[in-house]
Amino acid sequence: MITVTNVSYKVSKEFELSNINLTIKPGVHHLLGPNGAGKTSFLNLISGLCAADTGSIFIKDVEVNPLNLKSLSKVRAYLLQKQSSHFALTVKGMLAITLSLSENEIDNISLKNPIISGLDLAPLLNRVITGLSGGETQRAHLARVLLHCNLETNPASCLLLDEPFTGLDVAHKLWLNQYLATMGENTTIIISHHELNLALNLAQPAIIINKGQIHAILKDSRDIEITTLLSVFNLPKQALVETNEGILQIIGI
Repeated sequence: MITVTNVSYKVSKEFELSNINLTIKPGVHHLLGPNGAGKTSFLNLISGLCAADTGSIFIKDVEVNPLNLKSLSKVRAYLLQKQSSHFALTVKGMLAITLSLSENEIDNISLKNPIISGLDLAPLLNRVITGLSGGETQRAHLARVLLHCNLETNPASCLLLDEPFTGLDVAHKLWLNQYLATMGENTTIIISHHELNLALNLAQPAIIINKGQIHAILKDSRDIEITTLLSVFNLPKQALVETNEGILQIIGI
């Protein structure tokens, strides 16, 4: 569980997150909002990469701040929106270093691990990370973060994903959604993304942020209101349709 109490954070002279109050329980939570709404800044605060100006954040009983990263690494995992690879490591080498395992242990994991098979990562393990396509790189880093949450010696209770669907093909998006739904039974998961039609189809909680403030907190992302889609996401009314099941969808995307 994540508890955010009276948190404010000045990102720049022109923008700040203000008066954020949330209690986020285990499950898959969609963090939605337009570009520049504050989604990544919010995830950076929860991860401990930056410190709030006021207020407090706890993951379970661990206080979140940049001085507490060692303790935080045991309770949370974070997929950043942009991944940088500065060394010509193989995918296997990257996983071995970041997960504190030997390459032989990575080989053993890859033989039976559902994450490796679900992301079709086995053919990439011996390839250099800097030589992969954008989608392949995303799959490699997703595996790194998901494995961190599932190692028996280091099970994270909080998973933060910033734009995890970027570069993934449809089959891998489907697998990821299904895997996270199962994982969310015991783990608090926050996914920042722009896949509104996906959120509108899933009975999962949603947090909508706009202009640095919480616009809405929903128990069911299918309950996002038309007025929110029009005002927060600046959509034209003619782009919205309702299915026979009463689910809103955005056409043309």
